Amino acid sequence: MTPSVKRICAAATACAVVISTTALARDKRDPGGMISTLDFSQRVTVNKNPALEPGSDSEIYSTRTYLNYNFSSETRTQLFDLRVGSALKFSTTDASSDIRMGSVDPRIYLSYSQYSSSSRLDVTANFVRGSIGNINPLLDAADPLDPDRLAPDFAKLTGSGRRDAVGLGATLAIWNDARFGMSFSANLSHLDYHDATHPALQDTTQGSYLIGTRYDISEVLTATADLHYTSLGVNTTDGSRTGIDLGFTLSQPDGSYSGQARFVNGEDGLQTGLLFARTLERPTEIYTLSLGAARATTGEVFPTGYVSVQHEAPDMDISLTAERRLNISTDDTEEMLTTLSLGAATQLSEYGRLGMDVDYGDSLGLVNDNRATLSSVKVSYYHALSEDWTASARVLYNTRKATGEERADNTSFALTLSRSFDLRH
Repeated sequence: MTPSVKRICAAATACAVVISTTALARDKRDPGGMISTLDFSQRVTVNKNPALEPGSDSEIYSTRTYLNYNFSSETRTQLFDLRVGSALKFSTTDASSDIRMGSVDPRIYLSYSQYSSSSRLDVTANFVRGSIGNINPLLDAADPLDPDRLAPDFAKLTGSGRRDAVGLGATLAIWNDARFGMSFSANLSHLDYHDATHPALQDTTQGSYLIGTRYDISEVLTATADLHYTSLGVNTTDGSRTGIDLGFTLSQPDGSYSGQARFVNGEDGLQTGLLFARTLERPTEIYTLSLGAARATTGEVFPTGYVSVQHEAPDMDISLTAERRLNISTDDTEEMLTTLSLGAATQLSEYGRLGMDVDYGDSLGLVNDNRATLSSVKVSYYHALSEDWTASARVLYNTRKATGEERADNTSFALTLSRSFDLRH
């Protein structure tokens, strides 16, 4: 572990101790809901070319024993969440009879929120370590600071090596019950690689800081202005960008209309963007559609947008998200990022549930025209054996095609048996 990662992990650990101590102390004075569980699962997997290397047909047979501890405490004024997990793995390949054993996939996530009618404080910290050859770029590689977004290095995750991802974040919002409000946030993320075979995987540290303002023009119309600064360090190279976002939100009985203009100035020039959105809310569905355009520092103009559909019913859930945006990649250059995620699950019986997920990601570099396209299809079946025990089967197919590389395919099949233990009793 490099000195930078050690410092970040030490800060996260100290933050965890302070937050957990504060949360537990407050719980004694203000008792509320508490959840403490230990999740156990045993998974057997057959995985062909998990590293998504072109021309490889190697197969890995493995069994993993996962243990995950989850603790959550909620009172009238605060929420604390802690999740810790790891796995013990035994594996062999079709080319060797040797059995390898080791602890894999350690992770820790914690969050703390304290809120009142006039203010709110949110603090998060997480650490995830994984083998690059076993990370699914579209399903496992989440952004260290935003789990709903793909990691900035998803298009380069191929080959072998180790990847450490660290994220720290804090946001303070004040005067929430007043006509004028402000927010302050600071975030730090770090990606650290060890013995990575792909040359584009370079250690990256990103810091972002924001000062936001909100003004309620009327009961339904709100204006916002955010000033932000971002620094990005790639190995020994540093870069920074300063920007401002101007926006509005018009609330409606069935949703809202909104718009945003963005101006970001960096060493390579000015980047601008304009986006308009409509959110429509129904009893069982939520629809969001946004359309706009972005101008890169190269002078090119690209259409951008975001689509989200969420449908919930007693016997079926459907979700769809699609996004196209101008992004800054881990090598501090501009890229057009296009992503798609479609998920559907239906209840087959009282105990059985069938799900299907389709994911797509495309990264196009604007400086070098390098492109990486990834896709993933997953079909899963879950069966409740009892109130605590669940069995599942999963079939997964992934593809990856990058500029200058042949297409790579990955197929895997997994059987899992899991149980959750309630530790409150």
